[in-house]
Amino acid sequence: MKATFLFLFVVGLSGVLASSYAQDKKLSLQMKDAAVKEILSEIENQSEFSFAYDNRMIDVDRKLDADFQDAGIDRILGSIFENEQVKYHIFDRHIVLVRSDNEKSNSVITIRQEIVVTGTITDENGEPLIGANVVVQGTTRGVVTDVDGNYRITVPDENTVLVFSFVGYESREIRVGSQTTIDVTLAAEITAIEELVVIGYGTQRKADVTGAVSTVSIDDMQKIAVSNASVALKGQVAGVNVVQQNADPSSGADIRIRGIGTLNNHYPLVIVDGVPSDINAVDPRDIESVNILKDAASAAIYGSRAANGVILINTKRGTGGLSGKTQVGYRGYFSANTRIKDFGMINNSPDFIKVAKQAADNSGSEYPLFVTMYDQDPSQFGNTDWEDAIFRTAFEHKHELSVARNGENYNFYIAAAYKDEEGIRLGSDDQQFSLRINSDYRITKWLKLGQSFGYTQNKGYYNRNTYFFWSLLQTNPLQKIYDPSTPSGYGKRLNDLGFKNSANPVQDFEMNDRNYKNDAMLASAYLEFEPVKNLKYLLRVSQNYSRNTGYIFHPSYVTDDWDYNQQNSVYEDYGKGIHNIMDHVLTYDIDAGNHALGAMIGFSRENNKYDWFSAQGKVTPSNSITHVGATTVDKSNDGGSQEYKLLSYFGRLSYSYADKYLVQANVRRDGSSRFAEENRWGWFPSVSLGWRVSEEAFFESAKNVMSSLKIRGSYGMLGMQEVGNYTYIPTIMSDHSGLTNYPFGLGPSQPIFVGARQVSFPSVDLTWEKTNSTNIGFEMGFLGNRLTFEGDYYVKNVEDILYAVPIPYSTGSTESPPVNSASTKNNGFELLAGWRSYERDFKYDLKLAFATNKNEVTKLGNLGTEAIVGGSVYWALNSVTRTEVGTELGEYFLFETDGIFQTQGEIDAYTGPGGQPIMPGAVPGDLKIKDTNNDGTIDDDDKVFMGSGLPKTEWSLTFNSSYKNFDLNLFLHAALGLKKYNGAYWMAMIAHEYHGWHEDMLDSWTPQNTDTDIPRIVTDAAHFNTRESDIYLENASYLRLSHLELGYTLPKNLFSRIGLSNIRIYLAGSNLFTITKYRGWDPAIKGGSIDYIPGADRVAYRGAEMLIEGADNSYASGIDRFPYPVARKMMVGLQVSF
Repeated sequence: MKATFLFLFVVGLSGVLASSYAQDKKLSLQMKDAAVKEILSEIENQSEFSFAYDNRMIDVDRKLDADFQDAGIDRILGSIFENEQVKYHIFDRHIVLVRSDNEKSNSVITIRQEIVVTGTITDENGEPLIGANVVVQGTTRGVVTDVDGNYRITVPDENTVLVFSFVGYESREIRVGSQTTIDVTLAAEITAIEELVVIGYGTQRKADVTGAVSTVSIDDMQKIAVSNASVALKGQVAGVNVVQQNADPSSGADIRIRGIGTLNNHYPLVIVDGVPSDINAVDPRDIESVNILKDAASAAIYGSRAANGVILINTKRGTGGLSGKTQVGYRGYFSANTRIKDFGMINNSPDFIKVAKQAADNSGSEYPLFVTMYDQDPSQFGNTDWEDAIFRTAFEHKHELSVARNGENYNFYIAAAYKDEEGIRLGSDDQQFSLRINSDYRITKWLKLGQSFGYTQNKGYYNRNTYFFWSLLQTNPLQKIYDPSTPSGYGKRLNDLGFKNSANPVQDFEMNDRNYKNDAMLASAYLEFEPVKNLKYLLRVSQNYSRNTGYIFHPSYVTDDWDYNQQNSVYEDYGKGIHNIMDHVLTYDIDAGNHALGAMIGFSRENNKYDWFSAQGKVTPSNSITHVGATTVDKSNDGGSQEYKLLSYFGRLSYSYADKYLVQANVRRDGSSRFAEENRWGWFPSVSLGWRVSEEAFFESAKNVMSSLKIRGSYGMLGMQEVGNYTYIPTIMSDHSGLTNYPFGLGPSQPIFVGARQVSFPSVDLTWEKTNSTNIGFEMGFLGNRLTFEGDYYVKNVEDILYAVPIPYSTGSTESPPVNSASTKNNGFELLAGWRSYERDFKYDLKLAFATNKNEVTKLGNLGTEAIVGGSVYWALNSVTRTEVGTELGEYFLFETDGIFQTQGEIDAYTGPGGQPIMPGAVPGDLKIKDTNNDGTIDDDDKVFMGSGLPKTEWSLTFNSSYKNFDLNLFLHAALGLKKYNGAYWMAMIAHEYHGWHEDMLDSWTPQNTDTDIPRIVTDAAHFNTRESDIYLENASYLRLSHLELGYTLPKNLFSRIGLSNIRIYLAGSNLFTITKYRGWDPAIKGGSIDYIPGADRVAYRGAEMLIEGADNSYASGIDRFPYPVARKMMVGLQVSF
């Protein structure tokens, strides 16, 4: 809140005596021919006093001599403003200057003509502005607001224009007219010169920033009703792509800053209150600021972990309030959540039987038994809409309570929140509790202490997202959900009637017990010591603690001879992570006239350790005894521990000349235990330059239109150490089967010793991935910075990418050692535009973000030209992506179709160069596959590249407005040029086994239905009608109204007497509509992980198959496998301040 919070109590208390500090503090000044503002500035430098005034009413450019020795503030101010019509108000350390003649008027006005006007002046957040000026235009008549922001002024007549002003805020002029009460909201000045931006290990004026640093609008981000901060970032910043794997209540999001540059972990580094942490462990409502470091110049200070960008999060600390006043706030909402659309599964038995018959007829096979029995008596079967059965209208509520205080030498913020969210799918509930306690204490002028504590717990029903959709595919409408005639009470699976795989997901969700509990805690404390002015030493000690537990119990049951579980089973797992960090940072800043110099050096030490174990067994005495310790059959346990350390030295040097020419250099040296000793250390430097063109003398004539202009550029190198632990050392492990055990001695009593074997080979000469980043940007403002633009063009080259090149299994190892064997390039353009307007009672602002990114693989493998085939949808289906030099990561590699054969004549006419038929086995209704290499045969060599799952451009539009007590806000997000391979739809269109099918199969080609793009149904899984082709590659571009909110703030006179300062009620909706051609559930959802699908996370490389951690992210960005769709939310909320 800028100037409001610079002084903590102000002028309405003019009758109160100054405190002991004002009485006791003595100052010495010796200044010749100095301007008043220079003298006031020197007083602030020598003391803890701060001044507030309007330089349009107080002549601070007047020059005089100031010669005082051990003088009190009253004596100094009395001398400075002697014979001046200036009055000063002192409250402890805060001084407000006003004109003493503001109640006098030289106008000749009769009493009957005068009008008394009253009102309240507040800032954009409804906080009172204390000491704001209200002046009759063209005169010196005026008043200042009191401690509650109230004023009372007498004006000549209804034609009077009042000017409302406050330091750091835009003035407003309002004609009185017939109004006797005028409440005014002042907007902060949009100069952005003094705005502070959080950077690595410090802050910097936005005007001095020379790197690509984006600041997130916290107000816009916190309007989105989500429990995870990663999801709330979606669309808030240009160049930051946020994609959810799934939208279940506990899921976070995949954040990609400026594209995917690596084949490994591409997640950005997240720093919370100066400490590396998990972004999803922070409640979005506790966040005070988010800054994103996107280029090497801004991120190099974090070295080996910053290759994918850095997200800096500062949480609230209670500094944003009136001094000495405890602020209590409550926020809560209730939401009803539903799915946006149906997936489109066949939801009735007659249609399912129709498709089953058609599939059998087309294949020349007999009808399965369930068809025959259904034709005989349909009443013996169910008629189940399984999609409707597993989805529901879900309810969600959240409550947040916060207490904050900004004291004289201290501040604190305490907040607690509870959220209970039902998922729109059965078996996906989540409860979240969070607690945050932050505080700062200034012991002396040169010593400050502080701490941060954050705790988040999530617990709920655990179910693998992949399993959920696979279960839906294994359903059929003929199967009943419940059947009281069976021992279990659930419907029979009908396996004996022709269904090879059949599932009852409702039974699964209701019968099996699966739950999780995840705890995350961040605790840190700091000491800031300033032995001499501008030289500061910071010591911070921190710990990230995480604990994750999982529990699964499958009871014994019997439904029929096909569906039973004779032995109940229990599985439990536990994981604990401890990440200790110690930082030492020394900074020095000096401002000498036209020269400003800043220097920082630091040292950091980190230790990260993770321990885990699991246990499982079968057969407890009864289903009511569910502890793993009670199992009696097949008991087993497993566990492990891993640890790594990081040691770092870093520094920064920045220089500014005349506030126009800017230069900054950063360097970091990291040593990681993950690498061998000879490659353990890496240097990561950067440099950036800036030119504030608008500060040049030749620019003055243009400032009436273009208010500001800055050009900046940067270059730097970043690193990547996410390669797993100690891959340079071979792994030796025991075999649980006992086959590696060996005996000593002879005879039956010979002792048996546990043996071990080598299961991996070491990585030789493994070193850091290196990211070289170049950035050119500009910032400009027009019309007093009401209209702003910020743009960046970047090129990011990643070399020595760590990639596990496969080795033959004949070597005796199933794990391939990573080597530095790949390179990629990303380039793109980002633009952020903003507009702000305030007209009387109506004010609004617009923000438009745009970004484009192009990804290319420039080297792959030891030879540099190898290829990777990946992007599996399911283990039994072929891969749909291929990555090679010149392509994007994970480009679709598919058969190209050319419609459907309508007649045998078309098939016969489709011939190769020698006149031979290209698809001799085809019949009318089959897909026509293009012979792209013109060799007269359709095979894998005819597959072609068809783009990737990365959007070409992303757009977002934020609109905020208010009229009197009403406010309206909306957020739109769009992704254009986005392609998705609809893997879920593909599986639901395959008829080689009888399972759940998509309703589009009812429109498949038949001799009677030729006007369709759905080929004829076949049961052969290898048929080209069911192969990986472009008919399942869809345009997934979309425009979504992500959030719409209408609020009303009650008039303060309704509740101010009971101690409330603000009450706001609102109605809101999230994901209200989506414009897209995509047939799947959700174009914005990535569509599921493949962690639990056998073989799906394996990729083929030079003919060998291998497992790659994170391959799902890099090679399958647009493959929609097992989606959990986002929910449409309708909310009502309440905000109360005390």
